[in-house]
Amino acid sequence: MEEILRYFPELTERQRAQFAALGELYAAWNAKINVISRREMGAGSSGAVANSSFGSRAGANSGYGAGADANPEVEAGYGAGSEARAGSGADAGSETGADYGEFYTRHVLHSLAIARACRFAAGARVLDVGTGGGFPAVPLAIMFPGAHFTAVDSIGKKIRVVVEVARAIGLENLTAVNGRAENIPGRFDYVVSRAVAPAASLTDWTWSKIERGGAGSIPNGMLLLKGGDLAAELAATGHVHTISDISEWFDGEFFETKKVVYLKK
Repeated sequence: MEEILRYFPELTERQRAQFAALGELYAAWNAKINVISRREMGAGSSGAVANSSFGSRAGANSGYGAGADANPEVEAGYGAGSEARAGSGADAGSETGADYGEFYTRHVLHSLAIARACRFAAGARVLDVGTGGGFPAVPLAIMFPGAHFTAVDSIGKKIRVVVEVARAIGLENLTAVNGRAENIPGRFDYVVSRAVAPAASLTDWTWSKIERGGAGSIPNGMLLLKGGDLAAELAATGHVHTISDISEWFDGEFFETKKVVYLKK
């Protein structure tokens, strides 16, 4: 968590509390549904998410219910967030810990590299393709409360985690959908994704859904978290692109080969 505050000291108290809650929430869920490498979650003593400042929001009064209702594909389940708060006791086991291993670096901070590349304006519509357990959508939705994020994944159990995490922290600007990106209706200002598919596949699925314009600090388009040699992959898209090295923004060995790829609509 310290690295989030180091690079984003301007966070409000609410944002700080939301980010701080993610470690316990994902550790508890990861003990039930393996959405993140357990090595990266670290190990240590268990903690109780129910006692956090967001514990009372994990039920129907969280404000997130409207998003779930709007998407019948989502299976919220799990007793209005009771399982998401099960950070204490045997269920969480050794998967929780004070520092949560590499979770904040490899998942939260990595997702927030997109926030360095683009500041989404209030009202911006952002589609996260292949969100998995909610990355990059959940950290970005915390960072930009005025924008709206649609997080889509074809694996239902991962979408359940996204729904319950959003409920637990009162994240009202995120809608989670169990489905395929190419079948998602509507138009968006930006598409984001984290190493879920080749760039050409992502453009095939979603390029027509992106409206031209400027709903952020850079023109509308696609922002992809990628790594390695991207020359052939990006050439296959047929679109002009720019590449930013995340190591220019964040320190650490993990980010040395990581990049944000931007394709302008």
